[in-house]
Amino acid sequence: VKTLREVLTPAIELAEEGFPVSEGAAQIWKHSEDLLRRAAKGGSTPYLPDGRTPRAGKVFRNPDLARTMRLLGEKGAKEGFYTGRVAEEIVKALASRGGVMTVE
Repeated sequence: VKTLREVLTPAIELAEEGFPVSEGAAQIWKHSEDLLRRAAKGGSTPYLPDGRTPRAGKVFRNPDLARTMRLLGEKGAKEGFYTGRVAEEIVKALASRGGVMTVE
């Protein structure tokens, strides 16, 4: 049986090192650009690096996602997700969209 850290390690590495965006993914991503922009509500989003969708061949990295998965692997799902930084960021994002969830 693998630990959560072992399961997440390949995904962490991929998020840190990135991957070249395929032609098909770039087209789908481009089709969703307005939706991603609206969801960000004027803020930044890792899914629009440099303010737009990545083109085919560009290496896409998501260091925030890697950091979150690393924390989950180190702390476990309960402490790493339901308390601390991740929980606070989720509550903050939901509150900015009218949500009422709290960390408690």
